[in-house]
Amino acid sequence: MRVTARLTTMVAVACATCAVFTAAAQTFTLELDGLAGPDWSANNLRVVLSAGGGALLTAGTVSAFGHRYNAVTVACGRFVMDRVQVRCEAGEVKSVGASAASPVLSWPLEWAFETRSKRLLLTLMPAPQERWRLELANGETHLWLEQADAARIAPLIAAARSGSIVPTAGSVSGEMHYAATRVAANLAFSGLGFADAAGLHAGEKLNGRLVLDATRSVAAGTGTWDWNAALVWDEGAVFWDPVYLAHGGHRLDARGRIDDALIDVQAVTLDWRGLGRLTGRFAWNRAAARLERYAINGSALTLAGLGDFVPQAWAEQNRLTDLHLTGQADLQLEGSAARLGHATLKLRDAGIEAPQRALALDKLNIDARFAASGSAPFQLTLQALHIRDLTLGPVEAQGQMRDGRLTIPNLLIPLLGGVLALADIEISQDAAQLQGALTPVPMEQLTTALGWHPLGGELSFVLPRVTYGKSTLSMDGALLFKVFGGDAQVDGIRLDDPFGRTPRLSAGLHLKRLNLEEMTRAVKFGNITGYLDVDVDDLVMENWQPLSMNARVLTSAGDFRKRISQGAVQNISSIGGAGAGAAIQRSFLRFFDTFGYDKIGISCKLRNGICEMGGADTASGGYTLIKGGGLPAVNVVGYNRFAGWQELLDRIKAVIDGNSKPIVQ
Repeated sequence: MRVTARLTTMVAVACATCAVFTAAAQTFTLELDGLAGPDWSANNLRVVLSAGGGALLTAGTVSAFGHRYNAVTVACGRFVMDRVQVRCEAGEVKSVGASAASPVLSWPLEWAFETRSKRLLLTLMPAPQERWRLELANGETHLWLEQADAARIAPLIAAARSGSIVPTAGSVSGEMHYAATRVAANLAFSGLGFADAAGLHAGEKLNGRLVLDATRSVAAGTGTWDWNAALVWDEGAVFWDPVYLAHGGHRLDARGRIDDALIDVQAVTLDWRGLGRLTGRFAWNRAAARLERYAINGSALTLAGLGDFVPQAWAEQNRLTDLHLTGQADLQLEGSAARLGHATLKLRDAGIEAPQRALALDKLNIDARFAASGSAPFQLTLQALHIRDLTLGPVEAQGQMRDGRLTIPNLLIPLLGGVLALADIEISQDAAQLQGALTPVPMEQLTTALGWHPLGGELSFVLPRVTYGKSTLSMDGALLFKVFGGDAQVDGIRLDDPFGRTPRLSAGLHLKRLNLEEMTRAVKFGNITGYLDVDVDDLVMENWQPLSMNARVLTSAGDFRKRISQGAVQNISSIGGAGAGAAIQRSFLRFFDTFGYDKIGISCKLRNGICEMGGADTASGGYTLIKGGGLPAVNVVGYNRFAGWQELLDRIKAVIDGNSKPIVQ
């Protein structure tokens, strides 16, 4: 403690020892330029002692733990001085905060100063049942708390001084010790709340205990501290964006070293209720705000406990609030922010259930080891994957981890009597690729199992080389498949940010010689015989909604039987909109069930949510949707050149649902 003083009393003989206070003197005044200790100082001090036993201490400014107070007064109802001690009883401290962060004080207090040891003892009582006891001696600060308001602790916490996380509610009991070479705390908290200014971190109704002990290592440098800490979280909830944790029962133990450059956590153990024990170490570069290195180990972790860490907003957005995990896992990770050096993952009988997404996975077992250099075997078995009523599996796969890259020569997945065969699978830290094919599977079983409108025929495809890297998925060549007896291909596939909030897809789609009779029968559209081509060029979708495209549906070239039922004519008229009408002659033609046609066609040039409509041919004032041919013939002409995309989808849905009400002329 540093003291500078100026004596201004008339009773000079009593000032040297402060041992005699004569009744002849009405007051005794002592003025001090300043007092200072670790993390606190006081300036322009004035002490006035009254003959009646009272005392008044005033200070121009007091700075403590990052806060500044103006016009501080300490009044003592009873003031005692003797050879050993100066004591203030039945006192009160008042002050005016120098800023909004330094609140106004008006607290009862008592204090005592031991003249020989230079020890100051201070007791504050900010509220009933709340007591603070402070001891200042030999350059050290010792604080005892009894049910202290946590918000009042904020000035004593380094994190609070930087404006990051501040206590907002609850109480704290225990003790804290601060010296030039040691900092220690043993605190129990009850009903604790905290928050940061951005609202990204918060807690409420937290009960637990914090123990901290840190010593300054003089040999390692004046700014180097060796420390150990333990945090017990018994109850309460924490939001740490984007994760919300709604229960306690956890313990964290850690030790390490802090210097001016690095926070080195040499050992940390986390016992998390429902998950298991994780151990590890890491180092944080303070100047660069960068993770220099890390290592994490977990054994026999219960996967059900991982559900606590699934962000609620993400789960709601993806309809996974009912997500349930089963099984166990062993985990090892080692590396830095720039590079994963080593990883081991073992899953044992892992399972996933998400009823809202009609998704389930049974008994997944994985033994995988990753290293930035070297090689190790990879094994995977899966009993079944369920998507709605569709079941895939069982699956077995073996591969190799080499120099940070996983390769699987082939992977066979049974599906509805067919096989989805994937080959040349390669997966690295930031990229992946594969290719494959699907042998024919019955479309009716596939669509029914997925909850789609039942379709006939078979589905098979050839999947060219697919690559993923830099948040972009692309396909070399074209995806080829069979549907409704025709050949189909999807080319120019590019998917940006597939796992983000707004994935963007660009592609082209071409279907040749689709069997119209099979297709119209499958969707209950009426009946049309013949073949159809579909071309969708320059398709761009964002968040799976079309932004732009040039789409055209047109009768295939060639000679084949072309007949269309009156029901199909009515449905095509409905898709054409209110301006479309079936020009069926009012004579005997209206009594025919089917008609001949030459061409059927419809097109859409989509821009900004609006389709510019077209047909098989142009017509006076419109476009031809159905061009008649043979006997009897029928023509359908559309006149509405522009239609909203959603409006067009609604028309098609109404037709499929059987709700269309066309006007037949």
